[in-house]
Amino acid sequence: MHKISYSIWVLAMLIALGPNEIRGQQRNSFGSDIRQLSVMLELHHVAPRKTDDSLSANVFDELIEMCDPMGLVFLKEEYDSLKRYRNRLDDEMKNGSSGFFDSFTTIYQNGVIRSERFLDRSAGMSLNLWMKDTIFFNDGKIPEFASDSTRLQKKWTRYLKYAVLNQLFAKDSATDAVFSMNESELDAISEKELTRIVLREHRSLRHFIDQPMGYAEFMKVVLFNIITTCFDPHTSYFNLELNKWFQAEVSASGYTFGIELETNLSGDIKVGKLLPGGPAWRSGMINKGDVLLSGRWQDAEKNDFTMMSLDEIEFYFEKCIDKSFVFEIEKADGQVVEVTLHKEKMRQTGDIVRSYVIRDEHTFGYIILPAFYNDIEENKPGCANDVAREILKLKKENIEGVILDLRFNGGGSIQEALDLAGIFIDAGPICMFNDRSAKPIVLKDMNRGIAWDGPLMLLVNSGSASASEIIAAAMQDYNRALIVGQTTYGKSTGQIVLPCDTTLLPDLSNLDLIKKASGFVKITSLKLYRIDGSSHQKTGVVPDLALPDFFHTQIETESSSPYSLNNGLLPKKAYYTPLPIIPVDSLNKLLSARMIESEFYKRLTNLSDTVLSFSDPEFMLFDMNSFKTHWQKIIRNSDELKKMTENFSCTFDVLNHGYDIELSISDEYFRLLNDAAIKKIQRDYEIQEAVNIMNDFIGIIKPAK
Repeated sequence: MHKISYSIWVLAMLIALGPNEIRGQQRNSFGSDIRQLSVMLELHHVAPRKTDDSLSANVFDELIEMCDPMGLVFLKEEYDSLKRYRNRLDDEMKNGSSGFFDSFTTIYQNGVIRSERFLDRSAGMSLNLWMKDTIFFNDGKIPEFASDSTRLQKKWTRYLKYAVLNQLFAKDSATDAVFSMNESELDAISEKELTRIVLREHRSLRHFIDQPMGYAEFMKVVLFNIITTCFDPHTSYFNLELNKWFQAEVSASGYTFGIELETNLSGDIKVGKLLPGGPAWRSGMINKGDVLLSGRWQDAEKNDFTMMSLDEIEFYFEKCIDKSFVFEIEKADGQVVEVTLHKEKMRQTGDIVRSYVIRDEHTFGYIILPAFYNDIEENKPGCANDVAREILKLKKENIEGVILDLRFNGGGSIQEALDLAGIFIDAGPICMFNDRSAKPIVLKDMNRGIAWDGPLMLLVNSGSASASEIIAAAMQDYNRALIVGQTTYGKSTGQIVLPCDTTLLPDLSNLDLIKKASGFVKITSLKLYRIDGSSHQKTGVVPDLALPDFFHTQIETESSSPYSLNNGLLPKKAYYTPLPIIPVDSLNKLLSARMIESEFYKRLTNLSDTVLSFSDPEFMLFDMNSFKTHWQKIIRNSDELKKMTENFSCTFDVLNHGYDIELSISDEYFRLLNDAAIKKIQRDYEIQEAVNIMNDFIGIIKPAK
C-alpha cells in the first residue's frame, strides 16, 4: 500500500518534498556529489543507462558543444588535453574523482579571459563587411578548434562579421530602411551594431563565469545536468542556489503579468509557468516555454531582452503598473508574435478557463486550456472542475458540440488529466504506468457521471505534451472524441523530484526522514501507457484528422533528443468498453477535398516550404551584399506568410456566453482582453478547419431531416 501511494503521488506530480522545503549546507566536494548523483540515477531512474565509456563520451561531447559551440574559446591543444578524459568520465563518476572537472574549469576560464581580450581587440577593428567570407555551422557536432591564438582571433573576427550582418538584416519586414541604405550608411550603423554585439558576446562569455553561486558550483550544475540529460531529456539536477537565482517567481498577491520567468543554462529567458487566471493566461497567446525576445512599456522604446539578465528584466517589469506592456516572444514553432498585457492583481474568481460560443452551420462551445493546474495544498478545485463549469455555461447557449483546444499545452498534473477525462467519459481506466519495481498499474476515473456526452473534438499540435497526450490518447481509445491537428510531442514518462541522498530507499519509504540535501534530482521514475498497452513515447498521439503543420521543422519534440527513452509495449491491457467507431474515414475524405480546393492552403504550403528551405545550412558564404539579398528573400516570404495568416478571416461568428457578456460590461480590462482573444480566434485558420470538421461530423451522425 505504501509503495502504491508513493507512485500515485509521483504521477500526480504533487510533490510534498520540494527544493524550498529542505535546507542543507552547500558542500564543495565535487567528487562525493558526482558519485552521489551517479548512485541516485542508478537506483531511481526507470531505465538507467550503464555508467560506461558510451555515457562518458556523450557527456564529454555535450559539455564541449554547450560551452564552446562555435570553437571560439578552446585552442586545439587545450581540447586535446581534455579529450583524454572522453572515455574516462564514467570511472570518475564511480570513484568520485574530479580530475576532468578541475582541468576543464581551469582551461575554460582561461579561454574565456583570452576570448574577452580578442573581443576588446575586435571592437576597434574594421571587419571589412564587403569582402566575402565563410562561416561553418556545426549542427550539434564538435567544432574545429584553432591551432593557435592568431587563428583564434581570425575565427572571432569572422564570427563577429557574421553576427553584425545577421543583426543588421534580420529585420521584421522587408521594407525596413536598412535594405535601402547606401554603402556609407550601412558602414555607419555597422559600427554601432559591432559595439552592441561585442557587449552581448561579453555577457554570453561571462554567463558561465559570473554566477551568484560561484563559477565552480555553477559549472558543477552544468555538468551534472548534462549527465542527467544523457539518461533522458526530462531528468535534471539542481541545487539550492540554482533554484534561488534561476527562477523568478511572480507573487500572486501583487500586480503581475501572471507569468513566472526562468532562465536555462544557456541564458535564454523563458516563460517557466503561467499563473492560472492571470493576464498572460487569459490572453490565450502565451505558453510555458515561450522565449522572451524584447519588450516595451506603452509609449517607450523597445528593450532587447537578449542583452539583459533575468534580474534586469524583472527590475524592468517593476517600473510601473498603470501602463500596458508589449512582449515580443518566440513560440515553440519559431513564430515571433507580439502580445500586449496590463499588470493586475491576481483574481480569485472562477474565470481561469476561457470559453466562447462559435456559431456556424451548428453552434459549438470552444474552450481554451493553455495548461493543467490544481492547488492540492489549499484544497482548491483544479482545471477539470473549471472546464466542467464552462461546459455548464455553454450548455445554456444550446451548443451541439465542444472543441477543447490543447495546442501548446505542455501538461501538468496527471491527476487533473484523469479528472478532465472523467468529464467526458463515465468511470473507467484512463492510462497505465509501471516503474522498476511494480507491476503495471491502471489509473482510472473513479467518478460516475459526465459533464458532456455530445460531439467532442480535441485540438492538438506538437506542443501538446504529457497530460495533454494522456487526455488525447484516452479519448481516442474510447472513440470519445475526434483528435485534430498535428502529432503531439511524444512524452509518455513521469518524473519526481528527490533529494540527492544515497540512503533513500528504492520504494521511497524513508523519504520523510531525509531533512538535509545539497542537491536535488528531478528523475524519470515511470513510464506511461495507453489503455491498450501501447505507448506514445517518442511517437506522439497521431491525430484522427491531420492539419498541415506549416512550421514543423522549427519545433523540437521528444524524438528530437538522442537520449529520449524508447517506445515500448505492455503485455497487459486495461479492460474498457469503447464507444461506437467515429466516421474518421468519411471526415478525412471531406477534409482532403477542402484542402485540395483551398487556394489559401495551396499558397500557404508553397510559402512555408520556401521559408523552411532557408533553415539550418551547413555553411554560409557571405558578405554585405549577399547577406542583404539572403535576408530579403527570407523576410519577403515570411512577410507574405505572416500577412496571409494574420489577415485570414474565419467564416463563423465568435460570441461570449451570458456570464462573460455581463463581465465585459462591468470590467473594462476584461473586455479588452476578451476582444483581443475573439479577434485571435477569428483569424485562426486551424480553428476554422476544426469548425468545418465538426460541422461535417454532426452532419454525418445527425443528418438533417
